[in-house]
Amino acid sequence: YHVFLSFCGEDTRRGFTDHLYQELSRSGIHAFRDSEGLEKGKNIEELFGVIERSEIFIPILSNNYAHSTWCLKEIEKIVRVVGEGENVRILPVFHKIEPKHVRHQTGPFGAAFKMHRKSRQVEVQTLNEWREALRKVADRSGYESEKMFDG
Repeated sequence: YHVFLSFCGEDTRRGFTDHLYQELSRSGIHAFRDSEGLEKGKNIEELFGVIERSEIFIPILSNNYAHSTWCLKEIEKIVRVVGEGENVRILPVFHKIEPKHVRHQTGPFGAAFKMHRKSRQVEVQTLNEWREALRKVADRSGYESEKMFDG
């Protein structure tokens, strides 16, 4: 795949992500989104394989993104691949959320991490790795959907 789209389905699948995917396809860009390419129930290792073979990553960071452990596992893997690879890029989109909430894990991102901590289903070390991955993504130049697109 040329492009890997990482997104929270409940926030953006039927709107922003679908439109972006369609525009990429119309432009001849082969993009991956979780609704295709992998069957439901497949394991994360298969998804990681797709990430390792992708060239450009577009995480669409939205209000519920950090509530999803699946999204957080994806973003951690993406940051690792971008850090290790050559000719790979990450272009974050902040969809109806301010970059500072992602960078500092405040607002909806802070609430998500508080929920993960309380649940005790995720190790503290893993939470810290996810936080660091989000900081690295938020420190990159990105796009704020509210400012650039029709939302």
